[in-house]
Amino acid sequence: MIAAKIESKNDLLAERVVALERENKILREELALLRQHMFGRRTERIEPGQLGLFSNESLQRAAAEAATALEDVRKPRGHGGVDLRLSILK
Repeated sequence: MIAAKIESKNDLLAERVVALERENKILREELALLRQHMFGRRTERIEPGQLGLFSNESLQRAAAEAATALEDVRKPRGHGGVDLRLSILK
């Protein structure tokens, strides 16, 4: 009688182990698909113009634009284009 109960419990536990292993396999496959969806190649698409961002030509153009912007900042801003210091001296 005790042996039959133990045998029955072992069978139930073996079935439970099989069910949990099956569920574990399904969850691992689902996790792999979600990881691939989030971090896979699909998220890293290259646009045609993206490769030219750092070409020599674009870097030279950006440097020229920066130099022009720097010159504009350094130019003195007057009052209506008239140098007030000279008008006072006259």
